[in-house]
Amino acid sequence: MKRLPWVHLFFVLLLSVSCRKGVKTLAPTQPSAKTPTFTATHTPTPTPQPSSTPTETPTSTLSPTQTYTVTPSFTTTWTLTPTLTYTWTLTATGTFCADQATGHTCTPTDTPAGATWHEATSAGGFPPRYGLGTAVFDAGQGERMWVVGGGSTLGYADDVWSSADGVTWDQATASGGFGGRYNHACLAYQGKLWVIGGYPNVSPWLLDDVWSSPDGVHWTEVTVSGGFGGRQQHSALVFDDGGGEKIWVIGGSILGPDMSDVWCSSDGVRWTQKTAAAGFAPRHYHTSVVFGGRMWVIGGSTESQGVLNDVWSSADGIHWTQETPYAGFKERWGALSLVYGGRMWEIGGWGPTFLNDTWSSADGVHWDCSTPNADFSPRYFLGGAVFNNRMWVIAGSQPYVEMLKSDVWYSP
Repeated sequence: MKRLPWVHLFFVLLLSVSCRKGVKTLAPTQPSAKTPTFTATHTPTPTPQPSSTPTETPTSTLSPTQTYTVTPSFTTTWTLTPTLTYTWTLTATGTFCADQATGHTCTPTDTPAGATWHEATSAGGFPPRYGLGTAVFDAGQGERMWVVGGGSTLGYADDVWSSADGVTWDQATASGGFGGRYNHACLAYQGKLWVIGGYPNVSPWLLDDVWSSPDGVHWTEVTVSGGFGGRQQHSALVFDDGGGEKIWVIGGSILGPDMSDVWCSSDGVRWTQKTAAAGFAPRHYHTSVVFGGRMWVIGGSTESQGVLNDVWSSADGIHWTQETPYAGFKERWGALSLVYGGRMWEIGGWGPTFLNDTWSSADGVHWDCSTPNADFSPRYFLGGAVFNNRMWVIAGSQPYVEMLKSDVWYSP
């Protein structure tokens, strides 16, 4: 029997080893628990070619929302190199969104609103400030936008300003009597402006008082203590849970831990705790809106989980549903949320840099980016409103007092 030369034998062994590399399983390392798990398998078909660096570029469709091109590449050293044609199958486990897929990159959509912003004024007349209260309210002369208190370049303010066009701002009062404060809640309810809680920078440090005014000039302390405990960085809104409209206070920071409690009142005096612990993590600097017959809580900062981009909703303030653990936008706190054009909007904030992107959603689950960089500068603790069929951004701050804003912007 004739023996094969040792070179031929070596060639056969190499080819055998190469062919056994036919099926591989790739499991990319997860950067965090928020990123879905992917399992990628490929079946190669070798065809001898002179190439020495196989590169794979699979395309996959990931449910439920977007189509992505995943492009891993690798270099393998072969003695005899085949060109390998791979058939990929990718399976996504968990909630996958465009922002996670691209490292929180905002790709603008065709949504017209929120993409372009116009500066109504670079200085609204009121001192630059952040942590301000804003509302739309008719004090008898037609609806106007209102700015109430906040941390300003002159200290903690209790001044009140209003505007019918966003350009010219009139001072209703230099002092509303409720004392300088910021990170309070402000809203319009039953023909009055309301101020709830906040941080006064003096003892008792955190407030749970409630004030109201029919005209923005004359203010009455409705109660010195609403019973929900002194707090700041909470959210407040007006919502009808089936028993009539009420003021609602949600979460926030007290002297100690963050809160996830929910309170409501029909008169601002008597407050009812609907739940001591809603389903979402205790948090502060979150935002809340009313949309689609439900109350919504979006993002914020927590002691236990850090900064979040989850979204929750409730029809009664007691039972809360997590609509998504990871919305399309970056985790953030100190943002602005509005309802406009049949969509919820999330604008700016901090997380972990100062942001000026704009996102919107028709269901709280799927979020679309209108712009990664709006015309106004990045900021947090901003105010805003929906007024005259436009969204408005008012004031806010970057990290230092000298970077406080008094500019006013609108879109579209």
